[in-house]
Amino acid sequence: MEGALVSVQGLVVRYPGATRAALDGIDLTVEPGERVAILGASGSGKTSLLRAIAGFVAPQQGRIAIDGLPVDPRNARALRGLRRRVGVIAQSHDMVGRLSVARNVLAGHLGDWSIWRTLRSLAFLTADERREAASILARVGIESLGNQRTATLSGGERQRVAIARALAQRPRLLLADEPIASLDHDYARRILELLCRMAREEHVTLVCTLHQPALAREFFERVVVLER
Repeated sequence: MEGALVSVQGLVVRYPGATRAALDGIDLTVEPGERVAILGASGSGKTSLLRAIAGFVAPQQGRIAIDGLPVDPRNARALRGLRRRVGVIAQSHDMVGRLSVARNVLAGHLGDWSIWRTLRSLAFLTADERREAASILARVGIESLGNQRTATLSGGERQRVAIARALAQRPRLLLADEPIASLDHDYARRILELLCRMAREEHVTLVCTLHQPALAREFFERVVVLER
């Protein structure tokens, strides 16, 4: 669709050895600035859809485009450009537990940093980098945890760090895969409130997979349901 930020057409994803496709003929468009929730039972392909949009999974059929540019996992140069525009919050959080919260947040810049700057950041952070990390952490309500090892955080705190890292990246599109999994209802609502508020304030398009229909309807402008 012309003007769509995300365009998925006829997407088929099948994993080696699987008896059926994880995704079969999926069409989806997401407009700039939209907040879209993807619902579906376990095994319906929610995570596969996000991973395909992010370029982590190569589809067997179909086309995916972001900002009109095709997503092709086989094109390393194009993928580097894509990763600068697309932030991903994975279920596993993908953090380095032995590093500080501040360093994990600043990892959102890795797509833009040189190898030298990345290695230097492991040894020490400049005053400007510390201020940037503190500012972003303050926005997600955990400024005091910047020097703490990430491995010591609670699940809800790690989720806030994941959101902060995505904000550091300054993406146009944010893909959040089950961001409230394993959180109690009250904390889950706080995380969704934070995630959607950050998306509005930063003018980021948000696509989020969930299991909870009531929360999807409460926080998101559009709900898409994947069925097996």
